[in-house]
Amino acid sequence: MYGLLVAVALAAAASAGGLAGSTLVKSPAQVAAEAAPPPASVLTAPVVRKVLTTSLVMRGSFSTGRRFTFTPGSVAATRNGPGANVLVITDLRTREGASVPPGRVLLEVSERPVYALPGRFPAYRDLMPGQTGKDVAQLRSGLARLGYASHDRPGYFGPGTERAVTLFYRALGYPVPVTGGGAGQDSGGGATPRLNAAPSPSSTDRPGPRPTPRPRPMVPRSEVAFLPELPARVVKLSARVGDTVPDELITFTTGGLSLIAKLPPENAGLVKAGMKAEVTAETTGFDGSGTVSSVSGRIRGQREGETPYLPVRIDGDEPWRADLLEEDVRVTITTASSEKAVLAVPEAAITSTADGRTTVTVRTAAQRERLVEVRTGASAGGMVEVSPVGGELGPGDLVVTGR
Repeated sequence: MYGLLVAVALAAAASAGGLAGSTLVKSPAQVAAEAAPPPASVLTAPVVRKVLTTSLVMRGSFSTGRRFTFTPGSVAATRNGPGANVLVITDLRTREGASVPPGRVLLEVSERPVYALPGRFPAYRDLMPGQTGKDVAQLRSGLARLGYASHDRPGYFGPGTERAVTLFYRALGYPVPVTGGGAGQDSGGGATPRLNAAPSPSSTDRPGPRPTPRPRPMVPRSEVAFLPELPARVVKLSARVGDTVPDELITFTTGGLSLIAKLPPENAGLVKAGMKAEVTAETTGFDGSGTVSSVSGRIRGQREGETPYLPVRIDGDEPWRADLLEEDVRVTITTASSEKAVLAVPEAAITSTADGRTTVTVRTAAQRERLVEVRTGASAGGMVEVSPVGGELGPGDLVVTGR
């Protein structure tokens, strides 16, 4: 019995080996067929109708306008007291990134307000009755914008300005700062008194004591930050309630965020004001759009290790968000456009005949081909505008792009 089983197993193995061997045997015709190149194929692409645009891609970054730092150096006197010797933050009503409108209290220093008014240059002195100057003129102009107009002669701090200052501080909810004021003294605001008046005729050989000048409304430079453009924005606030005033208390920026793209100098002639731009921040996912407002003719970045560029300013279709400050972004500027949708084919579909005609080859559903003469127009992104001269050509037709 054992011998019979062995014989059967050997026969089965031989049969399997013969079958496997037969699959490896190929005829000469089969070998030739497998070695032959694949049959020729035709590459096609559809005709489309689209707006053709040419664009440049470059890097850009957001920055702020001019910066202004404000730090009070004293505490003004009022009818409630002579001021303070220590400058302490007693209230904060703003934060970094916040807008700065004119005439709104931003913070308190030793319970005195700090606010901003429009002005071309910062205050360089306390503004008091009797003074004349450009700084007085910008103070009066700023108060007038808030509804506190005065009618003194131009650039003069007179009785009208005193009344305007008084009303302004009362609206803020703070005692009016006064000139040389002490506790319990009236802050004034009426007609201007005469100071250091001469003795009356009734005085004889020994004049009496000089009258003490009445405290009058004034504007201390420790309380007003003049900024050339409002609203501005807080970009740095280096204090908390209870802190003493640091060397740089609050920093403003004017003009909002601006986006500057870096245009390679060799492409200077391609970008002009009015062109559209798309803005993408890869790190945050921000997408926005804007318009080229200016192209500088001065090349920047010519120091060693830097890449030269021409600054291109991009204005947003909407104001740029504050959190984009110093963000590096990709800027795509559309330098040319067909303005409306046109018939377009891939560049590879355009051919020329021996007689100089420009054509495309249309492949039909029946796998037949026909030539269509075309006129070419704008090109962008590998696509060419075409207009059929003879024959039919429309969206969805398949044109031959290669074989």
